[in-house]
Amino acid sequence: MSFFNLFRSRAKDQDGFDEPGNTACFTCDHVLEHKRPINYVVHDIEGDWQFLCGEEGHDESNIRIIALDQALQIDASVRLVASMPGGKSAKRRNTNEKWTIFEDPTQQG
Repeated sequence: MSFFNLFRSRAKDQDGFDEPGNTACFTCDHVLEHKRPINYVVHDIEGDWQFLCGEEGHDESNIRIIALDQALQIDASVRLVASMPGGKSAKRRNTNEKWTIFEDPTQQG
């Protein structure tokens, strides 16, 4: 579990996630500024969550930190991948598609 717990808390297991709502997660500025939807989710092998737009060309300047609860407020459909184990990712082309969970080669030890 991530050691980042910087934001307000909620009851554990609400919305399907094992982590509390105040758990810090990574996102990109496109998602945070509502310019693009969350179309790519990573649950990395260390247990951290990333909620990204899925577009190419990101660098460190695009990274933002949000609370898990905030990711759920941006897009409640991310709860559908809440049980995804570490080392897996989920993607979709648009918000009308179902999430596809896959073994992420970038997350292998």
